[in-house]
Amino acid sequence: MEEKLSKLEEEIKNLNPDEQKQKLNEFMQTLNPEELNQIKQSQCVFCLIAQNKAQAKKVYEDDKFLGILDIRPANPGHVILFPKNHINFLSNLNEKDISDIFNIANKIGINLVEKLKAEGVNILVSSGLAAGQKLDHIAIHIIPRFKDDKISFEWQPKEINEEDLERIKNLIKVEEVKEEVKKIKKEKIDVENRIP
Repeated sequence: MEEKLSKLEEEIKNLNPDEQKQKLNEFMQTLNPEELNQIKQSQCVFCLIAQNKAQAKKVYEDDKFLGILDIRPANPGHVILFPKNHINFLSNLNEKDISDIFNIANKIGINLVEKLKAEGVNILVSSGLAAGQKLDHIAIHIIPRFKDDKISFEWQPKEINEEDLERIKNLIKVEEVKEEVKKIKKEKIDVENRIP
């Protein structure tokens, strides 16, 4: 990859900005998903921190996740928790990792209340740029809250009619995983009823 990037840099250095942009777009189209991910990781501050190529104040670390103090916090003690692997959306994590990251976020939140005497905690996930995600790497913000701290997560409520509510409900409704639950319960009963 280093060789490809060096070659590209040489090719575009004497081009005008429009030609450089076009050449860069053409180059990006030639890359496979692994190479694209490699480029993203080399530019991603969270990946650099996870690879110990950039410094951060770590408050949590295991083999999959890293929690660091935000250097521009909403309040002192504001923690950013993220996967060490470059993952851009929360939905790209498997169910176990989603469960694990929120359990970790909860434990960090408990520490913020106990150790910093926070009066509350916001656990904030912005999944996607349109939702306020600043980097192309999913992160959970755990923000200690204090009375009159002037942090606001307000929005202007929109009017919506009953017909639109029903239509949207039907579009996005998540069905309970009843069949999977039934299967697990049946397997448990079968195991309990076995004669050794």
